[in-house]
Amino acid sequence: MKVLRNICPLLFLLLSLACAAYTTVQIGEYQRNLPGGVLAVLDKEEGAEQDFLIVEKEDGSPLYKNGAVEKIQKKYGITVSEDDLTELDPVKSLLSQSWKLYLAGVYFLVMLCIWKAAMRCIVGGYTECKDQKILKTTIRICSGAFLYLVSVGIWYLLICFIDIPQQYLPIAGIWDVGYFVDEIREFYRESEGIAGRISYIGEIRAAGSFALRGYLIAIILFIPFWIRILFFKVKRKVVMNEKIYWKK
Repeated sequence: MKVLRNICPLLFLLLSLACAAYTTVQIGEYQRNLPGGVLAVLDKEEGAEQDFLIVEKEDGSPLYKNGAVEKIQKKYGITVSEDDLTELDPVKSLLSQSWKLYLAGVYFLVMLCIWKAAMRCIVGGYTECKDQKILKTTIRICSGAFLYLVSVGIWYLLICFIDIPQQYLPIAGIWDVGYFVDEIREFYRESEGIAGRISYIGEIRAAGSFALRGYLIAIILFIPFWIRILFFKVKRKVVMNEKIYWKK
């Protein structure tokens, strides 16, 4: 039972890492293939052969909804309103925010496991100190400190090389991230109607929504387990070790 209790969190963590890697690659591919410009949702009553068309930028110049309306009218002879248009640059940005949030959420779970192991080393070192085992105490405390440094090192790599904003990660404070989560969630809510009509947009929306849900689940799991590891579990072990020491 104890072995199973130790293996299950590891399997869950490996599954989370695999899902994060797959989702990151998938969303990255969508970002590369999605052109800049404006997406127009067409009405079948207009006699259009397809449900949508994408008006791309030319020469890197910005293209907004009002310019796209005129361009569609001239090039395709179709009249559309600005309500039927969606600018794609914000969509690409939100996709980027989605997978970065997901990786940040997985980091929460990785950090949780690292901190749990670090606390176990430090508490074990405290026990060895009571037994006057200086070498074992030093090794355990140094191991715990090293694990903490590993968690900070991963945090640094995520910021510097993967370009994840600091406010997504715990050391810089995670509470500001609520604004980004609400913005992304609002987009996925608004795009539900378009996704139902356009399969390609539906695939993009599904991948982004999965990433957002993964982040939220990671946060829900992280907070109570972090409190348990940092306060209740460590406190209980210290009290038990104190009792054993006084019995001796």
